Amino acid sequence: MRKKTGWKTGMIRVRKEMTALLAATLCTALVTGCGSSNSASQSYAASEMATADYAAGAVYDYGYDDYEYDYDMEEAYDAPAEAKAVAVDENGIKEVDTSRKLIRTVNLSVETKDIDELDVNIAKRVAELGGYIESSSMDGRRDVIDTDNDGYDDITGQYIGSRRRTANYTIRIPAEKLDQFVESVTGATNVTSQSMNVQDITSSYVDIDSRRKVLQQEEQRLLEMLELAYTVEEMLEIEEHLSDVRYQLESIQSQLRSYDNRVAYSTVNLDVRQVWEYTPVVQDPWYVRMGKGFVQSLTDLLEGIGNFLIWIIVHLPYLIFWGALIALAVWLIRRYNEKHPERAAKRAEKKAKRAAAKQAQLEAKRAAAAAKKAEKDAKQTK
Repeated sequence: MRKKTGWKTGMIRVRKEMTALLAATLCTALVTGCGSSNSASQSYAASEMATADYAAGAVYDYGYDDYEYDYDMEEAYDAPAEAKAVAVDENGIKEVDTSRKLIRTVNLSVETKDIDELDVNIAKRVAELGGYIESSSMDGRRDVIDTDNDGYDDITGQYIGSRRRTANYTIRIPAEKLDQFVESVTGATNVTSQSMNVQDITSSYVDIDSRRKVLQQEEQRLLEMLELAYTVEEMLEIEEHLSDVRYQLESIQSQLRSYDNRVAYSTVNLDVRQVWEYTPVVQDPWYVRMGKGFVQSLTDLLEGIGNFLIWIIVHLPYLIFWGALIALAVWLIRRYNEKHPERAAKRAEKKAKRAAAKQAQLEAKRAAAAAKKAEKDAKQTK
């Protein structure tokens, strides 16, 4: 018959081991979340120190004379070569991994004379290079004609505004083929703006990957402890912590997948505008630009006058209607005054009285101000 004290001793040891494991995980999360790749190694060492009691208990006695479990802690804590910031060759020599994690983003603004043809060519070129179009949109009307790029339709003379045909693309291209795609677009269009942004995420990637490996090791230790649990309470406690570790692990793996995708596929933000004449890349001399500016201003003035006349003619029915309505109202008021002269006289008398009262008040204020000024001058004279 097993003693009750032996069972309690086993429970106390399991709780101590769980406490040490929780402390190790907390230490790991704090240290690995704020450093470089070296911080991951430090947190891993901290985890080993925090679980020293767990390692020392190579033989577990849960109060049962017929049960013993041998656990090789060195084998369990033996981290793979990838967990460190170095690689090991076939001769056992450590080599530092110098590969970089770079996210490249290109922003392009271009002009084209046939936006439909360019749209087809872009889709074809993206497929050839193994990329994909993440998002795209096209706006504007095909019947708008603006050969001089002044913003007004050549036929109707109306302002084009948002009716000009434009397109916007967000394209993902394999990083090694980014330059080929950019050359294809710039060679078929007139480039008005071009820029590239390179973001180095190597340090962040190494930190996150190191934390992932530490969490995987923590998950393995929890699974092994779960096999040693004897009560439902112990199992629930371990499974709760195991669920938390797995949640963190899935979040980190999702972030790493996102990083891998952004590194493997560069992003191209492409803005396209359809024109009839390309914007000159080389700037004209100052006197040429001054002459063009004067002519453009004069043209805008004449077009403004023309548009105003067009507006008048287009809205002439409304203007006639409202003008006639206002004239009719004025005529009715005058006619009413002619039929009721006494009322008009009373209104005129009231207006005259109000005007006289205001004038009297104004004269009184002026007289008071003059008196104050005279009194002030008299005091200064004395």
